[in-house]
Amino acid sequence: MSEKLKILIGISSIVATNKSLRKAMDTYFWLKHYHDSGVVAQKYSAQLARQCNISERTLWTRLKIMKSYDLIKTRDGIIYLASFDDVCKQFDIQKKFYYVKYDNDEEISLEHLLMAKAVFEGKKRQRRAFRFHAKKFGIDRLLCDVTGSRDLQRQAVLRACITAFTNPEFYHESEISILNRLNPDDNYSCNKLAGMFNLKSAASGSYIKGILTKRKLISVQKRLFESERKIRESILGVVYYSRKTAKTFLIMTDNIELV
Repeated sequence: MSEKLKILIGISSIVATNKSLRKAMDTYFWLKHYHDSGVVAQKYSAQLARQCNISERTLWTRLKIMKSYDLIKTRDGIIYLASFDDVCKQFDIQKKFYYVKYDNDEEISLEHLLMAKAVFEGKKRQRRAFRFHAKKFGIDRLLCDVTGSRDLQRQAVLRACITAFTNPEFYHESEISILNRLNPDDNYSCNKLAGMFNLKSAASGSYIKGILTKRKLISVQKRLFESERKIRESILGVVYYSRKTAKTFLIMTDNIELV
């Protein structure tokens, strides 16, 4: 039987840097799904644990964490879940939802799902920031002229930047200079992923990316471009020259998409 989980839009970015809050929200959304009234008896802890795809011992730990974030209140053996309105007010977000399909026989970690959504929401913020800075620096119309697009299209600028690396003869130096003013790529390096989730190193960011890929929550595409020219740098990533092949290579951060 297929079901749908209701998740608040925007909560993923809010809980991204806080591991305990992510776990609390994981359990909160499961309990809200199965107990829409918001009231459930603690004596059914074994059943609640199964519904949340965690052990009974972990459930009791999660309940304590949830209580510290005002996601539940308990009285006389009864758990009272905070309403969506209360959660929206507490975290200053709108009461809007997205829906996640799942199968009853498959365990789903909502914590990992929230992390994947945080990456997606971060990419959307970077797209808005690109347009904002292009207009702020007064190069939005120039970028439209170079890319041939009527409106400022980030993807068109990205394609033009890649072409300027692989085939720089297609553009004048002044046009390449304009393209190199702003990075149109919205993807996250492993360092940036680590920062998003308050982790310590690029290796941690790479580990998270691997976990989310293994859970089939994101797809990852490697990006490597080559040029016959000895180009020294690119705003899009790391550049190196191979004497063996007499080619220059551009290594961009992996392209990450939400599955």
